[in-house]
Amino acid sequence: VIFYLYSIINGVVFSCILLAYTMSSIVSTFVSGDIGMTAVLTAIITPLVNTCSTVIFEKYSDKSSSGWQKLIKILKNPLVLSSILGVAANLLRLPIPTVIISGVVKKLAAMATPAALLSLGATFDFSRLSLYKKQLAIISVGKLLVQPAVIVALAVLLGIRGADLIAIVIFSGSPTAVNSYSTAVSMGGNSELAGQTVIFTSCLSILTLFALLCGIGLMGWI
Repeated sequence: VIFYLYSIINGVVFSCILLAYTMSSIVSTFVSGDIGMTAVLTAIITPLVNTCSTVIFEKYSDKSSSGWQKLIKILKNPLVLSSILGVAANLLRLPIPTVIISGVVKKLAAMATPAALLSLGATFDFSRLSLYKKQLAIISVGKLLVQPAVIVALAVLLGIRGADLIAIVIFSGSPTAVNSYSTAVSMGGNSELAGQTVIFTSCLSILTLFALLCGIGLMGWI
């Protein structure tokens, strides 16, 4: 049960941070290109989800270790470590050359998700889908329907509209992040279920995100 629990929780909460897609959607919809909410969501959600995902795995892991050992393992996780280094660099105002950020880092970031999806798709085995159909159903419904429905409803009640609401819809209804698969592999989770979750939610999100955006558009909230 624990072996599947981490992958299910990870699949639901680990959103794919489609920053470029989110920004382009907002800019194409609004002439002003208001991406304030997108920037805030990215800055907060990325390190928070990365850290929580690692903590959840350690909590439900059947390996016995002390509190300090778990803390060290969490901090050594590449996703958590990179988040900490990024926040530290921002707070310390380190003089990072623009050519590195806008050149090397930007190109690597743009290549990471497509390359990971390509490798996952190439190794995907359709015959094994039936083994995890229950787990995939729970994850897909929770990630692509329940989670965005609850979050968007709360955002509307709080009076959020326009570009900010679009950002919330895309972030809450986006498919499971590709790096959830690498996290499952590196930390001993169910990597097969994690990989199937990424591909399954990525395909279904094409329909669910379209429906969500059309829905808030018809309601006159954007």
